[in-house]
Amino acid sequence: MYPHPSQLVRDSGSNVGHPWRGNMTVAATNSVLDQLLDPAALAILAVLAVCTLLVRTWRASREPKSHHSSPYDMPATPLGVLYGRDSELVSLTGHATGLIVIHGDPGAGKSELLRHSSYGARVSALAGEPVRVGRTAGALQAALIESLSTALADAMEQEGAAKRWSRTLASAIENLTAQRVGELTDAIGGLVFDMIADRLGESGGELARDMRDSVSRSASESLDHRIKQAVSPDVLDIFRALASELHTLSGRPLALSIDACEVLPDEDFRQLLSLAETPTAGVSIRAALATASGVESSRVLELKMAGASEVELPGLQPSAVEEWLRAKSLPVHHLGHLLRATDGLPLYVDAAIGHLQAGGRIRELPVRDNFVEQTKDLLRRLDAKQQQAVVLLCAFTDPPPTSYVQGELRCTELEWSVIEAELIRQRAFATTVGDHAWFHEVRRRAFWEHALNPPQRHLSAETALQWLIPQLEEGPTTYELCADLVTMFEHVPSAIANFQNLDQVMSLGDEELKLLAAFIELGEQQRQHVVEVNSALAHARTAFGSRGDALTYLSNLQECGLLTIAQDEHQALGVPVWGSQVARAAAFGRIVRTLNRTVIPSIASALFDELFRPALGPFAISSYGLGSPGLVSMSESLREMDYEREGDKVTIHRRYGVMIRGALGDVATHAVVSFDDQEGRDRALSLLPDVKDEYSFGARFSVESVHPWPHPSAPLRSNRFLRAVELLSGVDLGHGSSNKRVTAVSTESLEDELIAVKQLDAVMRGRTEGLERSAMNLDRSRGYAFYEMNGSQAICTLYGTEQVLEIAPPDGRPFGPLYATSIALATGLEGVSVGRMTYRSGRSDKDPLAERLQDHAKSVSAFNKAQRYPRKELLLEQDTLRRELLTAMELRTDDAIALRDSGLIVDKGTSLYRTTFLSIHATRGRTDLLEGMEHSLSEMSFVNDSENVLHLVFDAQEDGGWLQPDDLEARFGVSAPDSEPISSSQSVLQMGIERRLGYDPLGSGGLWFRWPDLPEEE
Repeated sequence: MYPHPSQLVRDSGSNVGHPWRGNMTVAATNSVLDQLLDPAALAILAVLAVCTLLVRTWRASREPKSHHSSPYDMPATPLGVLYGRDSELVSLTGHATGLIVIHGDPGAGKSELLRHSSYGARVSALAGEPVRVGRTAGALQAALIESLSTALADAMEQEGAAKRWSRTLASAIENLTAQRVGELTDAIGGLVFDMIADRLGESGGELARDMRDSVSRSASESLDHRIKQAVSPDVLDIFRALASELHTLSGRPLALSIDACEVLPDEDFRQLLSLAETPTAGVSIRAALATASGVESSRVLELKMAGASEVELPGLQPSAVEEWLRAKSLPVHHLGHLLRATDGLPLYVDAAIGHLQAGGRIRELPVRDNFVEQTKDLLRRLDAKQQQAVVLLCAFTDPPPTSYVQGELRCTELEWSVIEAELIRQRAFATTVGDHAWFHEVRRRAFWEHALNPPQRHLSAETALQWLIPQLEEGPTTYELCADLVTMFEHVPSAIANFQNLDQVMSLGDEELKLLAAFIELGEQQRQHVVEVNSALAHARTAFGSRGDALTYLSNLQECGLLTIAQDEHQALGVPVWGSQVARAAAFGRIVRTLNRTVIPSIASALFDELFRPALGPFAISSYGLGSPGLVSMSESLREMDYEREGDKVTIHRRYGVMIRGALGDVATHAVVSFDDQEGRDRALSLLPDVKDEYSFGARFSVESVHPWPHPSAPLRSNRFLRAVELLSGVDLGHGSSNKRVTAVSTESLEDELIAVKQLDAVMRGRTEGLERSAMNLDRSRGYAFYEMNGSQAICTLYGTEQVLEIAPPDGRPFGPLYATSIALATGLEGVSVGRMTYRSGRSDKDPLAERLQDHAKSVSAFNKAQRYPRKELLLEQDTLRRELLTAMELRTDDAIALRDSGLIVDKGTSLYRTTFLSIHATRGRTDLLEGMEHSLSEMSFVNDSENVLHLVFDAQEDGGWLQPDDLEARFGVSAPDSEPISSSQSVLQMGIERRLGYDPLGSGGLWFRWPDLPEEE
């Protein structure tokens, strides 16, 4: 019914333009000024404007500027960061002379690109600040002279060489005056010197004024007289000559920038064409021009045909917008909606990011007033048939089929192609979606929300509904159409009553929508979309940011008939109830419009099919889902996959598997996959770590860890920390559950117990490697919530946080499967899921640390057993055994020291080091080999103040016997201790070695003993 998001990715490779028009006005020629003012007079007026600008610039830019060898080997500029325009900046540096047209839709970042390129060009060229042109005749010449003046003033100030540059300018004016009529040149030169003097301050200004006096020969005539007489030669011609002369004298190219050239009057645009046709040597002119109408697009084409170079600015790539989001500390799951709303145009991306930072939603991004007015004007300019097409189509986010358009407009395919072409020429359509020309999103919104009147919107929505509703029954639809459906019902509310549960969907609050979205994503078809309620509550928080009283939201969904819940004392299950396909589509549409992440039905299956499956290749069986289960449960799942049951017949396979953990943004996901052969498994192991996806699922996906199964390393030491605590406390904690307390710890409250358990976890996490942490569930940070009520106590284990919190339970809430979740959610923690909840009546007589240690030992033991066959091999040779056992002793001592130093467990005041004697009873006299595995192992140990020492003692007597303390001095030179030695009970050799290594009994094949290769006897 609803397509996977990868089916909704747009083809942006054929875009004609980009959405979000803004800040556009239509240029008009002022014929009155054309008649009253000639170009020379306008140029003098422009120079006066330059004076004001330069004074203002000088006062605002007194800080010294640094110099670098390349315009792109520069520190961060005071202009801020320019995202995603590196290639365009490089393109601008590649044009030494001539006119460069920078064009794109309003909001494409043309002005910012001009500013950054001008700033970078100052390293090697005379670069003027970008100047916006005006709408009056002569605006082009005025802007060029102003940009040239800023370039000269900036060079003087930047290089501290006012005298040299003053002489260069004076020489240029002198040379130019000698070639042509000098009055206007002298007047312009004098004014430029005045502006430079004002900008440079007292010392440099005096020099500039002196130089002005030496070149200005027309000071007796007032500027007003020159304007009225209008006898000066063509200003553009003088500008070209002056710029060329400055290039020749200085040896540096000129890079001048003018902005907003779309508003130039026709006469000025013809002068711009002449600049493209006949470039000036050493002078580069960058002209920015917005293309928001057919006229402006035609101007770009004319300039290109006249010889201008072109730099086109499309929307930013997703990677650049993502970088921008991260720089502003915004989550990247906004990326898809932000690109959809802005088409990557920097002006609107910037506005959208500011809107998000202020707490707004992308779909509520306001449309600028001037853009609205321009859109209304555009609609008025269209003929009746074209207006009808806009009214019909702007109700849709994506284009409907051409057959629908032709049917509603009652036109042939040819007639529609003519209408479409005109809408493209008028820039009503400015991009493509699929194979269709289409509105930019902001243009569409401006048409729908502002240019259409209420009756037009009602008729458009009503017409669209008549086509859209049957589509819901016929095949897949898109999220955009679901959102459009909601908009249409908002404008045709009388139609809502025709569909079951639709009124309830349209009335849901935001928090209920988040919870409903969680049920949609977790529901799998093979499970009839039934979801464990606690999982849905946790997913709503993690993926959709749900907050508040989740149980109330559950109740609201039940009361309005959109959710059915069944529960017993152990579990609560829920499934959405839609009533109609239209209600379901509307729920999708409301979620898409309201939330910042698109809902993905059966997301675990979607992730597995689209991302994992291509890297897996052929496999036997798999299991997957959201969440992050421990390696123990994942290993047990793979072990279970070895057994194939058909009736009473059970077939056991010897398969190989992988355990995968991934993350979609903040949402954890996992999979276990079983392969028929090791080669297939190993191929998947090599490919899976590289699986990632940036945008298809609304957030970045990556694989966090991949583990093989069975695991190739040695078994984990399940009793490792139990043995360390026994060494400190002298209490035998045993292999299973024990009621004995570690006497060094005394907790007086539940809060103290929880804090102690958290500290214990921290110590163990720091002492263990990754595989051990995973097996003990220590690889994910955790916290605890607890409460006391009516003499009962409860502890919630929370995954995803390090905090320990005390929570007062809601009054009157009974114990039950949802109660643990309600307490966890009441903490306000981010991304909390409930791993376990323990109820206690009265006080417990168990030590919480002992319980925790035993839980971890059980987890590691279960992990070892779930690996299917043994992996630890021990050579039946004396030196190997001594090395293995001594390493185990040192590890146990180091763990005990770490626990003691944490303050959690206090030892008895004796040394943690031991001199240990292991007496092994063998049947033959070969003491270099360990024979007779059926015989016993005995132990005695003494306190040692500094190091662990291990002695292996072999007794070949048939009847055996304990090693006596009196024999120590004779055999080993060790005096008997004052106190009795600590001796263990006898055990068979294999079990004794397993226990001293820290393992649970692994069974007859669990610990492999291998005979060494012996030389043949002569």
